[in-house]
Amino acid sequence: MRKIKICFLIPSHWSGGKGGAELQANYILKYLEATGRFDVHYICRHYEKGLSPDSVHVLPKGLLSNYCHFNDRKQIFKYLEEIEPDFIYQRVRTSYIGIAAQYCSKKTAKLIFHVAHTNNVQPEKTQWGKNFVFDYIENSFKKMGLKHADYIVCQTEDQAKMLKRHFFRDCDLVMPNVSPDVGCKSDLNKSDVIKVLWVANIKPSKAPSDYIDIAESFSEYPNIEFHMVGKVNSEYGKKIEARAQLQDRMVFHGELEVEKVNELLAESSFFINTSGAEGFPNTFIQSWLNETPVLSLHVDPDSLLTKHELGMFCNGDIEVLKKTLQLWVDDKNIIEDMKSRCRDFALDYFSINNIQGIVNIIDESLASDAAKNAD
Repeated sequence: MRKIKICFLIPSHWSGGKGGAELQANYILKYLEATGRFDVHYICRHYEKGLSPDSVHVLPKGLLSNYCHFNDRKQIFKYLEEIEPDFIYQRVRTSYIGIAAQYCSKKTAKLIFHVAHTNNVQPEKTQWGKNFVFDYIENSFKKMGLKHADYIVCQTEDQAKMLKRHFFRDCDLVMPNVSPDVGCKSDLNKSDVIKVLWVANIKPSKAPSDYIDIAESFSEYPNIEFHMVGKVNSEYGKKIEARAQLQDRMVFHGELEVEKVNELLAESSFFINTSGAEGFPNTFIQSWLNETPVLSLHVDPDSLLTKHELGMFCNGDIEVLKKTLQLWVDDKNIIEDMKSRCRDFALDYFSINNIQGIVNIIDESLASDAAKNAD
């Protein structure tokens, strides 16, 4: 039986991006490959290692690559013509979604778009500036692609509602992010020193400066230690790193592999998120699997954090976060029940089997096409 050809069209492969969207795409890719039913290909700009050269198609860097993604259109079409996919899986909403939609309109291929962030389902305004023309074309391709995608997968019910409100599209599947890792249940990893962890790429939208502010307010606590993990690839990141290294009770780790992050989480008592907006943070899942409650300043996707008592949502109030952390540090008994609840919830809600929902979409699409051809 011929395998189903599916092509992942994402700016970065997991080996070259290391972001949450790339990690989730990698989990999905491996799940599809493990079924033995799929011939998987990947088109991307950034790639280092991981898959065979035959299945990864790297886009060459052009003169306009730093300004836009639609510059890759010609080469993407060339690769797609060679691959002849049955389905295109697009994640990280750039002009690639519009390019994929254009290709599918001329072929029998179907486009599956997977929302990676809440901003993927919110309107974008083109701002006047030196990059106005590039931004206008980029945003036009994004809008067109979202309009013509055959199937749309959201991470949360909140995203599905935004999609309906802003783009008048129904979501075909709400699929929580997944994790094949089961974390560590043992309390032996939690030491007498209370470790607090923050993990994200070092950029303004993740608000690492807020985390350092929080750490500074606990400078007189001798039994608490703050850790930061994140990639530094800008001047902003270097300034944050320098400031973090000035703190007496803070350890700045830089970028770490997922396995190392899991080890730190297993040793940590609390995880703090200060991002202004997210899709669904993979770090929440990792934290809960490791029995580590989450203190989130701004985000609570689908209110899971609040409804299931998996930590504390602080509704944008940093003082509430500080007071909650202080309360938990002073009285560990408060969070004992929360720890096991975090793990039990994560094992169930973020099961790798959630990916079967995407397989079902593909199977139903193929069955529908076969029925039409039979008529």
